[in-house]
Amino acid sequence: MVVAAGRLRRLNQDHAYRHVLAQQVKAGKISAEEAACHPDRNALISAVTGDQLELVDLPRQPLPLKLNDQILLASDGILTLREPEIAAVLESADHAQSPCQALLAAVDDCRNPQQDNTTVLWAKRTAAATELLYRGAWIEAALLVGILVLMVVVSAW
Repeated sequence: MVVAAGRLRRLNQDHAYRHVLAQQVKAGKISAEEAACHPDRNALISAVTGDQLELVDLPRQPLPLKLNDQILLASDGILTLREPEIAAVLESADHAQSPCQALLAAVDDCRNPQQDNTTVLWAKRTAAATELLYRGAWIEAALLVGILVLMVVVSAW
């Protein structure tokens, strides 16, 4: 997810089976009630497991980050919160510190007995980062690859 100009924007599709069920509802194959109660609605259809990925969300155009834009990389456990709740935590957090603890606390506050594990990584484009990124686009790509590798290692651990 990216927060730019105070607006949260998802960068990837939902890789849960509920997305497939929604398409089946739209096509008239099942009812909305059947989809809402389907036992596999929260099952993942693609996940980082160390095997080859079947679904990868890869935009054709790079997303330029502006000063103060934020990037949130998170496991699906963050979706215990609705996107407006996530945006509110990111906007209200003291950004001298990472908002990761505030996000994890908000997930815990939901007291969901079926809570999935939650991993969050956060970065903010600052003036110092802006100066570095102008030296070469490869720095931005290396940063994102490093964050993704860290997420894979943390989720496998």
